[in-house]
This record gives sequence, C-alpha cells and structure tokens, in this order.
Amino acid sequence: MVALSCAAGLLLRFFAATPMWLDEALTANIAELAPAQIFDALRSDGHPPLFYLLSHYWGAAFGQSDFALRALPGLLSLLAALAIWFAGRRLGGRILAWVSVAVFALSPLAVRYASENRMYSLVMLEVALGWLLVDDLVSGRRKGWRVPALAVVAGALLWTHYWGIFLLAATALVIAARWWFVGRRSGDRRGLWAIGSIVAGCVIFLPWVPSFLTQLSSTGTPWAVPARPTSSLGILLGDFSAGRTGESLIVAALVGVLVVLAMFAKRGATPSEILLNLRTQPGVRSEVAVVLLTLFIGAGLGWLGGTVFQSRYGAVIVPLAVLVISFGVVIVEHRVARAILFAGLLLGGSVAGWFELVTDRSQMGDIAAAIADDVQAGDVVAYCPDQLGPAGDRALRAQLGPDAGGLVQVSVPTLEGPRFVDWVDYAERNESADPVAVGRAIADLAPPGGQVFFVWNGGYRTYEGLCEGVLETLTRAFPEASELVTINGGDFFETATLVRLRR
Repeated sequence: MVALSCAAGLLLRFFAATPMWLDEALTANIAELAPAQIFDALRSDGHPPLFYLLSHYWGAAFGQSDFALRALPGLLSLLAALAIWFAGRRLGGRILAWVSVAVFALSPLAVRYASENRMYSLVMLEVALGWLLVDDLVSGRRKGWRVPALAVVAGALLWTHYWGIFLLAATALVIAARWWFVGRRSGDRRGLWAIGSIVAGCVIFLPWVPSFLTQLSSTGTPWAVPARPTSSLGILLGDFSAGRTGESLIVAALVGVLVVLAMFAKRGATPSEILLNLRTQPGVRSEVAVVLLTLFIGAGLGWLGGTVFQSRYGAVIVPLAVLVISFGVVIVEHRVARAILFAGLLLGGSVAGWFELVTDRSQMGDIAAAIADDVQAGDVVAYCPDQLGPAGDRALRAQLGPDAGGLVQVSVPTLEGPRFVDWVDYAERNESADPVAVGRAIADLAPPGGQVFFVWNGGYRTYEGLCEGVLETLTRAFPEASELVTINGGDFFETATLVRLRR
C-alpha cells in the first residue's frame, strides 16, 4: 500500500487537466521576460525572483505549454520527496522514510503545488534539504562543505519566498535555545555552526533587500482580508489534510491525533500500550517547535501588518509537518492500529489530491472558447478586475494563436494589456477609478461594427461596484447585450461571467 500510494501520488503530479489560473499565468508571463526584465516586473508583483529565473530557462528549453511549465514544479516535488525519504530514514529508519514519502505524496497541499506553475515545490525542496544539512551540523557530522551548503540553501529559500524569513528565524531560535539549555553547559557548539550558516544565507539575500522593501511598502495583499493567526492555522491544517473536500475536518482531526502522538507518546511494555509523557518526547520536538514558531511569527506579523495568510505560504513547513505526522504513525507499534491511522490519512489525502487535480482552477478556458466561436479581428475583450486578465489572455492565445486572433485586450481600470497585474498602490488606484470614463474608453476602442466581450466578476476586493458601473456604461453604447458564460463557483476556483455587447 505504501509503494502504491507513493507511486500514484508522485506520478499524478504531472496530470493536472485544468487551464492556468491567475497566479500561474502571471508567473508564466513574468518568467517569459528577459532576466533583467524579470527583476523589474517583480518589483510591482511582490515576490523574489529565483523560481521565475528557473522557469525562464526551463521554458526556453522545453516550451511554454501548460504541461511543460508545470513539469518543473512536478520535478522539484519529486526531488523533495527524495530528500524527505532521507530525512525520514535518518530520523526513524526505513519504515519512517517510506511512510513520510507516502504522506508527502498524497498531501493535498503538496499535490496542488506540484502541479501548479508556482514556486512552492521549490520551497519544499529547499526546506527538506535544509533539514538534512541542519541535522548534519547539529549532530556533529564533519562541517566541511555542509556549512557553505546550508548557507546556499538558506539564501535560495529567501530568494524563493519571503516566508523563508520566518522559517529561518524559527530554526535559529530553536537551535539557540537548544544550545543555551543543553550545549552551553557541556561546551557543545555544534548548533552554532548551523546558526552561522543561516546568517550567511541572509547575507546572500542582501542584494534583493531594496526590492523587498519597495514591495513591502507598496504592494501587500489588497485582494483579501487579513485573518487571525488561529484562523490561519485552521486554514493551513484543513488544506494540508484534505483540501476543500468534505472530509477535511475528519482528516484534520486525525492529523491532530498523530501530532499529539509524535510529541507526547512513547512505546509501552506491549504493542497495544502507549504512554503519554506531558514533558514531550525528543523524537520530533525540535521540528514541532520550528513549525509552531514559524506559523506564530509569520501569521502574527502578517495579521499585525494587515497582510493576508494563504495556506500555500505553509509550504515552508510542509516537509517538517510530514516528518512529524509520519513519526506519529510509526510510534504506534500495534499493527492494526497503525494500519488504521495510516490508511485513514492516505485515504483522505488521495481523495483530496484527486480533487485538486481534476477540479478546474479557472473558468477562462470556457470563456475563451465562447469568445473564439464569435470573434472578429479588432473586437475588444475587457477584463474586470485585471486579475482575470493573465489567465484569460493565456486561454485566448491557446484558442486563437499567439496574437489572440487580433483581439484588443484591456484591463479595468488602467486599460493596459492583460498579461500583467501591477500591485503597486492597487487599492487606491481601483477605488479612485471612474467607471463611466473607463466604460466610455473601452467603447471607443471598438471599431465600427465591432463588439466588446466583457469578462467580469464583481466579488473582488477594491473593485466594489466598479465592474458593474463599467458594464452599465458599456450597455448604453452597445445596447445588444448577451450573457454567453455564467459565473460558476461550484466547478471552478477562478470564476467570471462573459457578456457580449453589440451596437
């Protein structure tokens, strides 16, 4: 069962049958730029550049299709699984190694982002490699190449995602606490080498710090409301366990039981006995501490600073969480009980993982098909909000060719092209837009006898009433309006309505 779970979960990462949604399409568009332009584009996007550079060269070698671009995170996820196998073997032997790979293979969060053109599989790989290197140094293995290797991995993590800051801070704090309470008395300084490597990794990140500070002051997360840290933990636990399926609460409860076992349980006199030690057990004590500290620091600072938590940010703790949960399975010696716990975990993960792979992430494929059925060169496609533009443009180019059939595509409110989203001062720009002026400007773009396709969803923050106002203005200039595609939140993650307007 373990081998089958591993094989199925890892191979299915390459078979996401869904169009790219906003984040994926935007990543593809930025990565397609020249390297120097990637750095400039990211200053108005809000991410560090390492994955975009990797994707740039990957796309140049293997093409820009959805499958080709998603194959990179899929491959990175396979490498992360390999690193997790070595981590599990070191922590608890071959059984723990294979259980850890199976849990990782069928984690809905890992499956989702292994099949998505984003940086989160790279984050998981970096964290798994970092665990191995930190364990080497803390355990006293010969420092040699491990010190610079950990510095490179730590620096790469920071150049990949900003939540790496919180993970590295939590890791350094846990290592420092361990040294203060244990190593200081015995003169054991092994952990300090790991802290030194983390500091060196931060030095590697210094060239990007000015861009990071610019992003921090002007981009943020205007697209959602900040959540309390406890709410963020609940979101992450649900998405990690069973995603958006109805079984998420059941599997999340099972995960909670396994974490308790990993932290407090030790084997009794017989396989059917488990003893709980409220002072915790040393097996994965440090891993649990790093996970909790990372979430506390990241979600807490985000809440105080008014930024949003998304479960994908939890990619930085996924390898550690996998080790902890798997340790909770293996600590149970009773074969039937262990099998029930393991089967329940894998069943919930497999259902949710399959759901992630087969659920369409964007309705833009249907919308592009509807436009392609009735398109004329020079027709206008307007996206409201602009966040629908990258996925819509990619879907249209897939339907109509590289020039999207000669369509004029614009985004509300700037009337710029749809390939990118400028997050700088985003809320202020949208809230100050005049829907009447924007609607008239879109109408003026259409040639005589031409038509306007309005792709819109009024549920986005900072766009309250703007899309409706633009559409109302357009219907005055184009009184023949037909709704070709209706918003469908039940079948799609990213949704929109398509209205065709004619004079």
